[in-house]
Amino acid sequence: MDDSNDAIDVYSIKLSNLAYKDLDEIYAHIANTLIEPSIASNIVERAAVKWQYDNSAI
Repeated sequence: MDDSNDAIDVYSIKLSNLAYKDLDEIYAHIANTLIEPSIASNIVERAAVKWQYDNSAI
């Protein structure tokens, strides 16, 4: 079996200070206002991964 197709691409990204601020505000709203810290963590992490994927061609 050829495992060469199982490779995972790894990217290194940098988020701007504004992007971090936005993610912090999203997390704080969901965690504190909606009182769902675990959901907040999942959403922020998924948003960061999506942002990384969407901008990988740049």
